[in-house]
Amino acid sequence: MRRTLSLSVLLAGSIAIGACSGGGTAAPGSAASSAAPATSAAASAPATASAVTSASPAGSAAVDPNTLEGFCADFASRVEGTWPNIDQSNAIVIGPLFNQWSTVAALAPIAGDLGTIFQWITLASISTNPATPPPDVSAAFDKVKAFADANC
Repeated sequence: MRRTLSLSVLLAGSIAIGACSGGGTAAPGSAASSAAPATSAAASAPATASAVTSASPAGSAAVDPNTLEGFCADFASRVEGTWPNIDQSNAIVIGPLFNQWSTVAALAPIAGDLGTIFQWITLASISTNPATPPPDVSAAFDKVKAFADANC
């Protein structure tokens, strides 16, 4: 229980920091979404790139997660296999991906859907039981998957 609480507090803190730095999930086309992504993506790129490099298998080239190619690689390897069975440990791993992707310029057409999924995953990260996505989140995921199928 103490570990669960610690992980929940850690995720909530990272969400709050992301929200403060402009990584929120404002609707596409709003003033907040057009100004914030450039700052947020630029600020998080070095930390994210190093995390991806350290998570890459030995001998494989790291892919910049702030690109369409990075989205395609992570979506295929980290998200598709776990969706829709999101438990706390999965949520903690893939939640930050959806938040980061919502700031990537190449993913602007699905930024709102990524934000919807991220908000739900945030709630799933504090649950001790696997969660089933509600209809709006399932619809958002279907749009993201269709985007991936068409662009990856």
